[in-house]
Amino acid sequence: MTLNLAQSLTEASPGSHPTVSCGCVAGDQVQWRGVDDPMPSGGVGTVVSVTESKVQVRFANHIRFCSPDEIVKVTSPVATPAPSCSLAVVFFDFDSTLSAPQYVHRANDYAVCDRIELCCSLTEDEVIANFGGSERLANLLDMLEYLEQGGVNLFIISLGFTRAISHHLGMVKLDRFFDSDRIYGQDSESFRQLRHKKASLIEQLLGENCWQKSQALFVDDDERNIGLCREMGACNVLHVRGHGLCKAEMDVIKAELER
Repeated sequence: MTLNLAQSLTEASPGSHPTVSCGCVAGDQVQWRGVDDPMPSGGVGTVVSVTESKVQVRFANHIRFCSPDEIVKVTSPVATPAPSCSLAVVFFDFDSTLSAPQYVHRANDYAVCDRIELCCSLTEDEVIANFGGSERLANLLDMLEYLEQGGVNLFIISLGFTRAISHHLGMVKLDRFFDSDRIYGQDSESFRQLRHKKASLIEQLLGENCWQKSQALFVDDDERNIGLCREMGACNVLHVRGHGLCKAEMDVIKAELER
């Protein structure tokens, strides 16, 4: 499947950049103080984003996820936008985007994540099948590792249940790419408050983390979700055309990091 990047991705203009409600904010200068891992160039970097457990810092030639005890704030300027880069964050749908739901004969149903009891009962082999098999799972792993190493923040926004999604991820060790507070299911309170409008949640998360719209990518198989994101100008989009991301679409996402 050959994809036209210009057709697959829709540009959006930059938005506003409020501060992050944490000890550090995006734009703060910090000093690396990890004694067992010296940092070149004096170890001074700029905070890109902050979560409850990690601080993403851009040093001279790379981005690193630091724990709070590995850095110390040098200055505290007025909040500024995160440094401009090609891709800062990807918001993935789950069913038929990251996963490729299969029919489970013993349950006489498809393993989509709004079937919480079925999905949480899946065995490892059934979960692998639900990701489209071992080869596709390896391609997913390669894409997620590539994005993580490039300093890209990864989220899941799904109309499935968070427990069902987490069961899938944990069973095949993909949970290391998605902190629990970056998985939004239909039972997530903040998502409920927005009436499960993915584009609205994306706008909220971009504002909280000082990411520009042009630095974000939303990946989903549902035309309604893609259409609303385009209509609102929330961020760039990639519409998954088949039953889960194919290898060519994964390559498009990886290429966005070099754009």
